[in-house]
Amino acid sequence: TNVTFNTGISYSNLANIDGLNMGIVIKNLGFKSSYAGTGLTVASNGSGVYAYDPTGQTTTLLRTGQQFYQIQAASEDPPTTLELGVGYHYAIDKDNAIQINGTYQNSNYFYDEYRIGLEYGFENMIFLRGGYIFTPDLTDTDSKESTLTAGFGLKIGLSSGFNLLVDYSYQKRILFSDTHSFGVTLAF
Repeated sequence: TNVTFNTGISYSNLANIDGLNMGIVIKNLGFKSSYAGTGLTVASNGSGVYAYDPTGQTTTLLRTGQQFYQIQAASEDPPTTLELGVGYHYAIDKDNAIQINGTYQNSNYFYDEYRIGLEYGFENMIFLRGGYIFTPDLTDTDSKESTLTAGFGLKIGLSSGFNLLVDYSYQKRILFSDTHSFGVTLAF
């Protein structure tokens, strides 16, 4: 049992620059976790224990029956991360807009990650997206989880101020199969 906290803050129009936004978040900030419970109880096979006499001449197999042992698990810190993100939204004209985002992530269990993303929006209805994840300190290519991302979104205006959002994203994976994600949101 443990309690962790997430906290963050975001700024819009940072330094009085329209479209420049920044956010900072700390996730899973808490105390060390320790594990206990019946899941850590192990039953022996009950095969017995050999006993030796002081002269070393004879051995006796003592039948002990089934015994139960409690494993003591090590304590560990929660997977805490610090993320710093910056984004800039630029309206080219009334129908076209571009947004570029960057994120730095520091984790106590993994290497630092840098993420960049670009989104093109047409008439605030059709969105094309792409991104890339850098892990410069991780030199083993086989250990990287994902690198390239791409996707699109569609925003459909419904009656009474409701919007239907449909999103698709693709992540190129190295260790596992590539990931395809779909999302449907009803916003008002």
